[in-house]
Amino acid sequence: PHQDFALAVSAGDHGVSIIRFDAGTSVLPLPSGMSSPDRMVFSPSGSASVLYRQDSSRIQILTGLPDTPVIRDLSTAGLNSPAALAITDDGNLALLAGQDSDPSWTVGPDGNFIPLALPGSTLAVAFRRGSHDLLSVTRAGDLYLALDVDTIPAFRQIYAGGASDPVAVQFSFDGAVSYAIGANGTVIAVQLATGSSQTISCGCR
Repeated sequence: PHQDFALAVSAGDHGVSIIRFDAGTSVLPLPSGMSSPDRMVFSPSGSASVLYRQDSSRIQILTGLPDTPVIRDLSTAGLNSPAALAITDDGNLALLAGQDSDPSWTVGPDGNFIPLALPGSTLAVAFRRGSHDLLSVTRAGDLYLALDVDTIPAFRQIYAGGASDPVAVQFSFDGAVSYAIGANGTVIAVQLATGSSQTISCGCR
């Protein structure tokens, strides 16, 4: 998120490494990192990441990025492949959003998976920087906000029928605006304090 480092998979051993860009270019292999993850998702500030590999039924939670990485390895045996992943900056909460009617799950520091009822058929999720507040967007483009989803989450619809076939959702850096983008290049920006919205086209697909 700050464009000062990246997570990369080696073409040789398929292991995960941290590539630093802030003082030249350096590569730090993660010896305990999973091989060939299907997905790697950063937290909003990049201090944590969640890695997922379907055929091994595992996720790994990385915290302390990029300087002092710590890896937690968790089994997802018995869970279906998620539609989307998200993780908080503190690494204490990861979310696996289920596909269509599949259940969604959160996992905390204790490693226990707890079901979470997401609204509609959720395709994309994102946490707010420095918090456990969550954005989710459904297949129909409906946008929802929930505060502190590890307590008693109450999802509030903040926009209806926006970006068609949404592919991503995100908070702005200051957490004041939500963005959802559809496959047709339509971006919906919603001011969370007022509910006012703006539709933008990126001129792309």
